[in-house]
Amino acid sequence: AWAHGRAVVNTTVGADGLDATDGVHLLLADDEASFAAAVARVLRDPTLAAALGSAGRALVTAHFSRPTVVADAQDLLRPLIAADATTGCNTAVDERSQRSR
Repeated sequence: AWAHGRAVVNTTVGADGLDATDGVHLLLADDEASFAAAVARVLRDPTLAAALGSAGRALVTAHFSRPTVVADAQDLLRPLIAADATTGCNTAVDERSQRSR
């Protein structure tokens, strides 16, 4: 939904790890009544819906866009690749060749 600029209503558990702020990127509600009220609030307030959708899209773009994910993966893998280069061994290739025998 965020990638398409749509407002999101979620539970605290569902939003865990998303680095989102309640009332800025989404509305959080943990029981049936408050969840229904939050959905109704978004549906009744197009300005709020647009603001949540826009902030959510910005969050997705900043943290989960392809260039960001690729850069994060490269940062994570760079030390491993460097370690293989200094030892003259490619552990992943060596393990695969052992399994295929």
